[in-house]
Amino acid sequence: MGRYGIGYILDSLASSWHPLSMPKKLISIKEITVLWGSDLTIPCSYQPTSSYSENRLKWTIMQSTREKSIFSRHGDESIISLLEYRGRASVPDISTVGNVSLTLTKVTFEDRGDYICEVDLRSEDGQITPLSAHTKIIILRVPVSKPVITNVMSPHTIFDGEALRMYCTTSGSPPVKYRWYKKKSDGFEQVMELTGSLSIRHATLSDSGEYYCTAENKAPEVINRKSDPVLVTVLGKNVLTDNGDKTWALG
Repeated sequence: MGRYGIGYILDSLASSWHPLSMPKKLISIKEITVLWGSDLTIPCSYQPTSSYSENRLKWTIMQSTREKSIFSRHGDESIISLLEYRGRASVPDISTVGNVSLTLTKVTFEDRGDYICEVDLRSEDGQITPLSAHTKIIILRVPVSKPVITNVMSPHTIFDGEALRMYCTTSGSPPVKYRWYKKKSDGFEQVMELTGSLSIRHATLSDSGEYYCTAENKAPEVINRKSDPVLVTVLGKNVLTDNGDKTWALG
């Protein structure tokens, strides 16, 4: 046996032995693409056995060169470090052994980046084995839907001097770029506003016409969507005719 006895060899093997069931890596996905505004679960798990248990869990996100802690757990104590993740981030309870996936609700573009799942497993003899997995999250913008003009219905009639206010509403990933147009009698379309609302404090006869709005964002498929038009008529002050009837001057 050389200069080492059998007792020495057995002791050496015992000190270096690890349970065969100890996992060598976490089960995860390398890359996930998700739509803005939807819920996201980033898988991270290990095969549970009686030979080891979770000692520590940590989720972080790497954005450019900055690493931020999202969630950490040691025993029964868990912490969500950043305010922007509180109420949005969750991990299965520690009683759900093996599943340490991270769920985020209503993801935004600020959630894109590389997520790191780190788990320290403790064996029955107290030895710690650290494991980690990386998942890249890509957030896609949602194209805008067809905008709808609200607050008025077509045709819409008001009197000279009254206020006119219309809103352009759509769904889709921000930022959304709006434009308001007015069709003139000569066919020319005049740009009125570059916001989501059009407001005229004191309408005049010249404000009569057909209005519509458009909306677009920076979705991969850039679409400039157009609303249905609203016909606005501004009536002038009422006047008396020779027979005593009231009439209104039209814009």
